[in-house]
Amino acid sequence: MTFKVITPQGVLYDKQIDSATFPGTLGDFTVLRNHAPLLTTLRKGAIRIVTGGQTETIEVETGIAEIKQNNIRVILG
Repeated sequence: MTFKVITPQGVLYDKQIDSATFPGTLGDFTVLRNHAPLLTTLRKGAIRIVTGGQTETIEVETGIAEIKQNNIRVILG
């Protein structure tokens, strides 16, 4: 899956990943390949990204996540 984080300053992160877990406004959720389309808001917390068995985290305050056709786009303000 393609994972991209966009901020007002530009693209913060742009990689191929295996999965991502998000701090959703209504609770944490995980996105795997072929996830159903989703547009949701994010709360303060950490996005956990898994690629090849390695885990990275990105701390967020608030934002929006869009999941569509194995593409994840996160927009942070």
